[in-house]
Amino acid sequence: LGVEVESVCMLSTTRVTRRLFCEEGLRLRLRLERSNEKRRACSTWVARKQKGRHVKGMRPVSAVDKDISQSEALELAKTFARRHLLIGSGAGLQYHDPTKAIQDTLTHLQGNEDPVLFIFGGDTADAEKPDLGYLVQEVKARSSFACKVLSVQSWKEVDPFVDYVFNYEREFSKDGKEYWGGLVNGKPVAATRFYLSKEMQQLLTSVICIGGGSISRQELSFAIQSGVKHEYIRAEVRNKREGSNPYGPTDDWYQAHHVEKN
Repeated sequence: LGVEVESVCMLSTTRVTRRLFCEEGLRLRLRLERSNEKRRACSTWVARKQKGRHVKGMRPVSAVDKDISQSEALELAKTFARRHLLIGSGAGLQYHDPTKAIQDTLTHLQGNEDPVLFIFGGDTADAEKPDLGYLVQEVKARSSFACKVLSVQSWKEVDPFVDYVFNYEREFSKDGKEYWGGLVNGKPVAATRFYLSKEMQQLLTSVICIGGGSISRQELSFAIQSGVKHEYIRAEVRNKREGSNPYGPTDDWYQAHHVEKN
């Protein structure tokens, strides 16, 4: 009996185990065993001050137990009936009426109770500064269907509502500025490079864009050009720029380039 127990323990430490579980219908959870290699250290303090991807005041939660690799993230996506990439306003612009933006997103998702994997760029959820992170948190909390959240980010901390984290390798411009997403010289960088990769494009049910700034504009344009199904939800921004569209740069582009063609 001791030999058998020892054999089972050895097997359990040398292979990745996947388990199915039920919660409000079918949900999938990956139980992934991690090696003892230390996670790379990254400067989250710089991230807190740039582009709103990570802002001061969030409640830090270790991401170690939620970390998955790129290949595991792709396999995870395959296990869900629906896979939606959510993009939109970051902490720089935020949402003027977050309740409406959240409800509009839920309305679009209604009518199908299949399990959903939401994918987004890791924006911090803050009710006082409601941006995409807050929207994703609330959409998950108010959904009538089973759903999980995959955050694609380059820093260590993660909000409690996030279920899985893929940490991509940080990318910088020649002058040392960190990229958070979008395109550079026509090629996706940072989070965009993963969640709009050719492999992920084939898995996405749709890209849902809820307003947004320049990064969302680039991502939405790239997704449409790549043939990915999309849904654009108009959402007024809170931090308006004088003389600019109150719905943000993404709305400028969408109204001028996509609405006119359709």
